[in-house]
Amino acid sequence: MDEQQCARLSGWFTEQQIAAVPASPKRARANTVRRTDPPASAAEIEIVAYDSDERLCQKAIQQNSPKWETNSIWRKQVLEAKRRGLGEQQCARLVGWFTEQQIAAVHSPKPPAAVPSRKPKVVAKAPPEKPKSPHRKRFSSGSGFFVSKSGHVVTNAHVVNGCSRITVGDNAKTQTRAALVEDDRRNDLALLKLGSLEMASDETKSLIKKLGIKVVPLVAHGLLRLKDVELGERVLVAGFPYGELYSNTIKVTGGMVSAVRGIGDDSAQFQMDAAAQSGNSGGPIYDTNGNIVGVVVAQLNKFKVAKATGSLPENVNFGIKASTVMQFLTTSGLPSKWSARSKKMSPTALAKIAQKQTLMVICHK
Repeated sequence: MDEQQCARLSGWFTEQQIAAVPASPKRARANTVRRTDPPASAAEIEIVAYDSDERLCQKAIQQNSPKWETNSIWRKQVLEAKRRGLGEQQCARLVGWFTEQQIAAVHSPKPPAAVPSRKPKVVAKAPPEKPKSPHRKRFSSGSGFFVSKSGHVVTNAHVVNGCSRITVGDNAKTQTRAALVEDDRRNDLALLKLGSLEMASDETKSLIKKLGIKVVPLVAHGLLRLKDVELGERVLVAGFPYGELYSNTIKVTGGMVSAVRGIGDDSAQFQMDAAAQSGNSGGPIYDTNGNIVGVVVAQLNKFKVAKATGSLPENVNFGIKASTVMQFLTTSGLPSKWSARSKKMSPTALAKIAQKQTLMVICHK
């Protein structure tokens, strides 16, 4: 309804008065409205009806981000925008807040074209890998024990196999050079000898002096027991399991003889449940009287047995019998007396003997 029609409808003016005042020209809308949806209720659109398209789109996007919804409490802006023919994409372009790539990434069914990125002028490089030192220490360790006052040491052949240099000592810090005198691969035994006093270093001289003071009395009375181990007999194992990984001192552990033969009914060995780990190889096995009844040689491969049988064995370890060790020493030109100690000793007394005789053997690759 225009101004003249309203004047006639109100009845306040005569036709002459209405004709005397020219009709006002119709005001053109700033924005062309193309209705695509049913109009919202008057209460919902009256607040936004006179907003510009740009302002309306700003409100619609701000209040309805991240979704363009018509069921939110702020739906009046979206409904009015849709009534004006402005969809989400048109509003996004109109407000100028988004690039075409951003609009396409949200609305296009096809992935947007990749925008080439400039390489930074300065590229952070990873620090170069430090070259490995050609002098990096590579070694393995085992155990051994004195068998003569001249500095002879018994250990396993596999402990000193492939070494470029062999050292022995009462821990990893006090090591002195030793030479391989003889080995028996079949029985896994080896005989070492410390260097002579004339050519020895101060550490070697100190070690050999200690050998003369502490070990000779033991050697003079014999070390190895003539009688083979018996089933159920108590034993003590001494050595340096895992080298110096946990500590740099000798370790002892007790157990009993589980079988008088080794793997495959090997009569040169016996089985025990005393714990023996990597690094124990070559260490002495004592009876309760302080006699050496064997040399630690191996532990059962738990994982191979578990794979074959379906169960994991525990504490299945093996030692070389003293009679086999004595035969090896005799063949190597180092005969020894049999030990005949018959007095039972306490575990602490046994450990003291083990401390005097047992050595850490290091194989330098």
